[in-house]
Amino acid sequence: MRPVSPDSELRSSLHIAMANLLIALAVGLLYSLSAFSGPPLGGSILEIPLKLLFLAMVVLTLKNGISGVLLFLMLVDLFFREPQRLRGADLGAVYDASLAMLLLLSTARFRTVARSTGLPGLRSLLKAYFAGRHSPGRSTSTVSLDAAFACGTKAVVCVLSAWMFLSLIPSDTDAMATFRLRPNLLRAIIVALILTAVWLIGSITLNHLAWRTLSPAQARIYLRGVFLHWNHRDLRMIVLRKLKHRRRSAARSVKADSSKSVPSPTQESGGVSVHS
Repeated sequence: MRPVSPDSELRSSLHIAMANLLIALAVGLLYSLSAFSGPPLGGSILEIPLKLLFLAMVVLTLKNGISGVLLFLMLVDLFFREPQRLRGADLGAVYDASLAMLLLLSTARFRTVARSTGLPGLRSLLKAYFAGRHSPGRSTSTVSLDAAFACGTKAVVCVLSAWMFLSLIPSDTDAMATFRLRPNLLRAIIVALILTAVWLIGSITLNHLAWRTLSPAQARIYLRGVFLHWNHRDLRMIVLRKLKHRRRSAARSVKADSSKSVPSPTQESGGVSVHS
């Protein structure tokens, strides 16, 4: 097996980052065309400004990693278009949900890969990609296609899995009269509770099995790592205070030694009189 040079790894990371960047921009544009088109926002004076704001948030998320506003806008769109989504065998709803999932996956993957390259921002990443020393070669030309295919496959699999899972849970038509909730909202709450229970059981089981396979030395290292992860900020503050205190003490001792080594004017005059 031939060793991989750092330059080839950087080229691969740049190709993957650029592929996810283009996917995020294209999917963001497609999603914004259909977003905020349902009532009551559709056809109002807020529809076009919200579409433009959504595109701006996609760019800001790719540039600075600000994903909170983008997620909020997607939740607002889902809230107003919720009755039209994932109902029955509506393939249009699956298409919209696939776009939303693909946008989230591509933006998150782009930020992760861009952070691993060590480049500070989007501008420097683009400069490095279009520079001559990072030009794509035959060995790395398929990396972008592989990244795009992997991202699209994950989005489609996630949406189809959620669609099939929701189809197994029937919608209660008496939810409004019984629980004062809409049927789709009650089904979403039931799905969230089921997934939370499955996650808790699976997490506890896997952690227990993994813990039993560790040796005592590995268990101690794991516990130390968890302790440092939980108390990193407090420990960092304590260490910084101790370092600052040591620096101040060292500065004071150096100042005291220098003041002792330099003779005072009275000592110099006294020494001259005795000699005379």
